[in-house]
Amino acid sequence: MQLSYSNDEVFQLIKAGGKKQDLIIEWLYSTSGWTAVARRALSKMGAYDNMKDDCIQEGIISLIVDVERNKIRDPSALKSYFIQTCKNMWLNQYNRDKRRKEIISDHYDKDTDNENQHEKMENAEIWKHIDTILDQLGKKCKEVLKLWSMGFSHEEIAQKIGYESANVSKKTKSLCIKQLKAMGFSKESWMF
Repeated sequence: MQLSYSNDEVFQLIKAGGKKQDLIIEWLYSTSGWTAVARRALSKMGAYDNMKDDCIQEGIISLIVDVERNKIRDPSALKSYFIQTCKNMWLNQYNRDKRRKEIISDHYDKDTDNENQHEKMENAEIWKHIDTILDQLGKKCKEVLKLWSMGFSHEEIAQKIGYESANVSKKTKSLCIKQLKAMGFSKESWMF
């Protein structure tokens, strides 16, 4: 394995696929220096070690997928693209976690008296019911609506599910909500 590859070579090896792509993936993880730069950038942003690893892995996957889908046309900025992708992944996760904490603190009192326990049990039953309803809509609707309700952006949903763009995610969510309405559910019955 070479110690160094240019951005153009990285681009071409990713495009080549197969063993050449495997070689460049190994290089990206081990000797490229790209992951070390991304790790330092994520540290400055306050990311924990396990989160850094996750962001770097997602960044490499995103880089490969975007090159394969011709979303990156100019290979001269691949390293910058990779590092910015890692940083964006961490920011998105940080914002999701922050929103979840806000939602939890808004809805749950730290008290654990019987009333709160009863409320938690009712909520568990409601979520079981929602799961049953979502199953009726199909796998894609269930996936999109769950990710959306967890605070994922349409761009993130599109990446996770493998849609071409955020617009496909928006359209799918819209169609799924229309299906819910057609089944007789109002917005109030699925938004808590």
